[in-house]
Amino acid sequence: MAGKIRTLYLAFKKSLMARLVIGITIPLLIIISLMSVMHYYQELNLFENQLQRTSIRMVDLLAGSLRHAMLTNDRRMINNVLKEVSKQELLSAIEIIDLNGRVQMAVHGSRAGQRRNKKKDGCVECHQFEPEVRPHLTYLRVSPQTVRVVSPIKNEPECAVCHGNTDTHLGVLLVDMSFSDINAHLRQDLGLEFILSLSSVFLVLFSMYLLLNRLLAKRMTDLREPLKRYAAGDFSARMPVTDGPPNILDQLSITFNNMAEQVEAHTKNQEARTALRERAIIEERERIARELHDGFAQLLGYVNTKAMAVRLMLQKDKPKLAEKHLFQLEEAARRMFIDVREAILGLRLTNGCCEDFFKQVQLFAEGYTRLNNLPVTFTVAPNVMLLPLTGETQLQLMRIIQETLANTRKHAEATHVWITFKRHRNQLVLSIKDNGIGFNPETQQIDRPHFGLSIIRERAQAVGATVTITSSPNKGTLIQVIWEGDSI
Repeated sequence: MAGKIRTLYLAFKKSLMARLVIGITIPLLIIISLMSVMHYYQELNLFENQLQRTSIRMVDLLAGSLRHAMLTNDRRMINNVLKEVSKQELLSAIEIIDLNGRVQMAVHGSRAGQRRNKKKDGCVECHQFEPEVRPHLTYLRVSPQTVRVVSPIKNEPECAVCHGNTDTHLGVLLVDMSFSDINAHLRQDLGLEFILSLSSVFLVLFSMYLLLNRLLAKRMTDLREPLKRYAAGDFSARMPVTDGPPNILDQLSITFNNMAEQVEAHTKNQEARTALRERAIIEERERIARELHDGFAQLLGYVNTKAMAVRLMLQKDKPKLAEKHLFQLEEAARRMFIDVREAILGLRLTNGCCEDFFKQVQLFAEGYTRLNNLPVTFTVAPNVMLLPLTGETQLQLMRIIQETLANTRKHAEATHVWITFKRHRNQLVLSIKDNGIGFNPETQQIDRPHFGLSIIRERAQAVGATVTITSSPNKGTLIQVIWEGDSI
């Protein structure tokens, strides 16, 4: 039994609806009970006041009705009047008592001939006064549900013929009125009123429960699943919003959905940055592998061949020819040293290209100038610096610039390079120009499709840009990368 009670208590404690309904029911029941009891006592007090006024008037009228019968000493008439009056529902006793306390006449004859004790309750209240000053009518509460009205019978001159004139009063007319039936009716009405009130309370609470269940509990249940998905890491979860003007739950759902959209967008951006970083790492590894294959591997083969030639020249006692081969080895090592330094510079700058892109390009141009003794002039238009370039676009731009400058150093024999960013209408244009020996783009053959100009075209296409190459022998080369509208 204790276990069941504890289970019910825990279920009640967990249920918000049950706690809400109970929390409303108990105060309402207390208020209704207090109001019903107060109404009962107000009705009872009002009835007693009305009964008091009615009983006093009734006794006064009864005394007037008995006066003629008493003056004629017509006991039969007196008895008939008493019986007729006793038919009233509220009257429980009517007695005529003489000065000695003896009941001369009574309804139903229950106390006729008996003597009342003047010192007991119901009599002492009047007999504490002298006969001359006793009130005309006296209202007494002789029991919780009975009131008594006592009217003294005066010794009038007409009465003195039989009774003498020594006494002021000849006796009293006593009337007892009971309101036990009325009290029972009031209690019955109180119980009925309480039942009706209680039924109304439960009806209102049941309607409130249905309303809250529809407007609150069901909505909260509908919100639970999106919250679970969101807590599990599914940031695409959204809370439902009802049609029409938004209520407080709709406002909460809208606020949550806005937050979820921001978190989802931030997560996607983070994933995109991570993918971009991983892609940059992979591409850099491929570039380094390509550089090792195209540079270091060929250099090592070249060094091996030249070393063998130098050894043969020394064996044949041809020092000048051996010195020539050594000079060629020195020149190859110098070019490879420049390639390695340039690759290291590109690796360092690529790591932070998405933070301040144009500053990084400026630093790369300055480093390239110092390393190769080849001046590079970098210019960027003010309206370009405000463009929100994506991380992918910035990465590919930096790669295109590095690839172009590497090709210029190796093949163009230039003495100056100009890098320019400008904006023309809805186009962003990157221009890289040199004053080298140039070439004929129509007849130029690319033996290695993953190197040189083909790599530049592939990187531009990856971000939705196009590449134009303008060059001719002995007139330098101009490479332009152009972005249109939303592809920037």
